[in-house]
Amino acid sequence: MTKCDTVLFDLGHTLMDFRSTRDDLLEVYDEARRRLLAGAKQDIPTLEDIVEIIPKKVVTIIDDSYRGPRAIEELEMSQVIAQAFESINVRLPEPLVQEMLLLEHEALSRSMTLSDGARDVLAQLKRWGFKLGLVSNATNLPHLLRRDLDRLGILVHFDATVFSSELGLRKPHPTIYHAALSGVASEPTTTIFIGDRIREDIWGPQALGMRAVLTHEFRQESPNGSKPDTIISHVSELLDFIRRMSSI
Repeated sequence: MTKCDTVLFDLGHTLMDFRSTRDDLLEVYDEARRRLLAGAKQDIPTLEDIVEIIPKKVVTIIDDSYRGPRAIEELEMSQVIAQAFESINVRLPEPLVQEMLLLEHEALSRSMTLSDGARDVLAQLKRWGFKLGLVSNATNLPHLLRRDLDRLGILVHFDATVFSSELGLRKPHPTIYHAALSGVASEPTTTIFIGDRIREDIWGPQALGMRAVLTHEFRQESPNGSKPDTIISHVSELLDFIRRMSSI
């Protein structure tokens, strides 16, 4: 078996979970509503209606896009925001779309909860000499996501971070994996991929020759006929698997 020298991680529900509170949403969307009112030439819904509708609509638009005929293509987050507000009969001029985009990301950022073992695992892998990469399907702007990773104290561990929002293509399209492999100067056969989704994080990587680990820490997707190289219940268990694969 080829010795591995690289580990690629998915992000959401692999290294982190999302746990927004209503108070966080109220604060963020209160600011959003104030900005809407400042330039309003139309009726603006109440704060309660905005908080109740907009976050759910954003999630629904993104989730629905994964089931459509262009599921492999990433959405433009600015268009998602505009469409979400149109659902409450609010048409946003382009400058305000960009402001709402930043506020919507602030709501997402506040909901991010890092796995309690993620920092230690990443630091240990770096001490062992592994190259680390991040490969994530994410509609949000990549520079804002990297800012979140830096705030959470894990960006420093990655040699490359690749988001579908900067390539326009989602996993399991080969392009996104190859972009990460190129970024860390590694080959698929010496790489281990870890994620929570079968299609994106098991089938996709294995089709290119990577070994793939399914995590059930935050989500419990059934293998569904696939054959992950292992299944873990917490990110810390990854170290034992890698130790076995790499004779550490």
